[in-house]
Order: sequence, then structure tokens, then C-alpha cells
Amino acid sequence: MTMQIQPIDITQIIVAIITAASVVYSAQQHRKLQEKQKPEVAPRKINTWTIVTCIGVIFLTANLGIFGLRYWGSPTGVEITFPYDGATVEIREMILGTSQKIPEGQAIWIVVYPHVAGRYYPQNDPADVQTNGDWISLAFIGIQEDVNRKFDIVAVLADESAQEAFNAYLTQAKGNKTWPGFEKLPEGTAIYDRITVARK
Repeated sequence: MTMQIQPIDITQIIVAIITAASVVYSAQQHRKLQEKQKPEVAPRKINTWTIVTCIGVIFLTANLGIFGLRYWGSPTGVEITFPYDGATVEIREMILGTSQKIPEGQAIWIVVYPHVAGRYYPQNDPADVQTNGDWISLAFIGIQEDVNRKFDIVAVLADESAQEAFNAYLTQAKGNKTWPGFEKLPEGTAIYDRITVARK
């Protein structure tokens, strides 16, 4: 995955640099103060620079930890949150889900897999993904005659070549008004979630 630097990342980097500089400075001041103190002075007290250094180290560690977790702490994920597995659905449904860390150049697509046909039918467009990772996609699940039949709703990540294959299929299908589907998903797709539903 290509790391994308966002405004919040720049802010974190600036805060980390300032915090690191303050830690170095306060550590130097603490050392100078220690050198000035006479050895016979007792008991030794915790001075202000020691406290500032400790606080700076805590802030720097927390900042770097958060930054690291955002990029390396959790893997790419795509999940369907509605409908749920085993639900009964309408012929036309809004599929909802969540996602995280989608690689650059890839998109979430919903693919419908009718058990009776055994083929994959990509829906009209990639899912609409919000900034927080939530997404929504309109899906057409079978035809009027498919009452009580089982379908898989599949959430996939498609790279650029797979998206081209989906778009080419949809353009041809709409032009010919025939929807043969895919015998198997095109190269460049990865299944992230799959649920089974029944048609009303």
C-alpha cells in the first residue's frame, strides 16, 4: 500500500519534532543544573527540567505510537454491516459497510452471486466511501421471479485492472441488454466479506 500523507500526519510530524526538540533541550538544561549542584548537597530534589523531560518523552512516545498505529497497526479491511448474514432482502437493497486502509488505486465493489446461476454480477458502480471509511452501495439482487432464492453478497477490493474489467462488462451488458455475469471474479479482485441472503 502506498502511504498517503494527510494534513493530520503533517501536524503529528510537526508536534513530534517540537516535542523531540523540547526533550533534548530540557535534558541539556537538567544536565547543566546537575553539574552546578555541589556533590554534598542532599537530599537531591527532582528539578523542573526533569519533570519537563519526562512529560516530553511521554508526549513524544504517545504521538509516535498513534502515528504508527494509523499506518501499521491495522490491516486493510472491508466489512458488510447491512444486511446481515441470513437476512431476507428486497430486489433493490442499499448495502452498507465499513472499511479501513484501502490501498491507493483500489475501490470497493459489491458483487452479487445467485446460487442458482453460480456466476458473479458486479453492481453498477463502486461503493461510495466516506472519509471515516463507512461505505454504501446500491445492489440489485436477482429479478422478480427470484423470490426465496439464495444469493451471496460479496464485498471485494478491485485494483485498476479489475475495475476496468467490471466497467467493460457493465458497458457491454447495458448495450446488449444481457447480463451473463462472470464465471469467476477477474484478476485483481480480493474478497473481503461475503454474506448469504434470501430474496423476499
